[in-house]
Amino acid sequence: MREPVPDRPQTGVLVPPHIPAGDLAGYAQKAEQLGFAEAWVAEDCFLHGAVAQAATILASTRTLHVGMGIIPAAARNVAFAAMEIATLVALHPGRLTVGVQLTHSPPVVPPVFAGVRGPRSLRLSGQIAPGIILAEPVTPEYLSAAAKQINAAGHQIVAYNLASVDDDPDLARRRVRHALAIAGEPDWQPHVAVLEFAAELAELRRNTGSPAAFAAALPDSWIDRLAVVGTPERARQQLAALHRHGASHTVLTRAYPDPRSALDSLARLIR
Repeated sequence: MREPVPDRPQTGVLVPPHIPAGDLAGYAQKAEQLGFAEAWVAEDCFLHGAVAQAATILASTRTLHVGMGIIPAAARNVAFAAMEIATLVALHPGRLTVGVQLTHSPPVVPPVFAGVRGPRSLRLSGQIAPGIILAEPVTPEYLSAAAKQINAAGHQIVAYNLASVDDDPDLARRRVRHALAIAGEPDWQPHVAVLEFAAELAELRRNTGSPAAFAAALPDSWIDRLAVVGTPERARQQLAALHRHGASHTVLTRAYPDPRSALDSLARLIR
């Protein structure tokens, strides 16, 4: 793993939720070889479980830090989830961070971050957790607003973001455009409400009628604000801006059809 760059957050990748289980170890090993500091795993219904993914990655890599972001506490037995997490921590000390909607308390405690977005939940995160996981899109403006709500010194912030890097900025934007359909949906309003074009964005969503049509109509300048996108130099500048505004870790969510080529492309940001 390369040494972290001082003006950028720790940079990791989100393991694609649909990756075949047999490809998981190889994907993680390649991420480690390319110099990513972290690999984060999600837990979505009927896909791969976070604990099994984390165990596989920890066992198949040497230094890669693994984040679970996030596991749904309401769907898990607290005692058994704590037991599983404690076992992973004992086997791989110092290499695991756990994100939950509500906090578990395993006997051997790794960093347990909250996965929330509302104002009251952000404030609670600052009181009971050492860190928080913010879903994409995370802009510098949203980071600043969240940090004020959290109001806790030393609180770590993990910022998820769609990412696409290419020497051709238009191609990079095309890769992320469809995934930014979420930015017009109600649950994501805290992410965009702090932006100067928030009212225009809401009007565009109302006028387009569907998430897909909304995404197709997004101006390039908005895409440049809502994702880590563009040439490697510009994307590095975006990472630096996120760091200045409070991001301790940035997790890059791929917008490429092939997971392994995505790693090669995104690795240009950490060279």
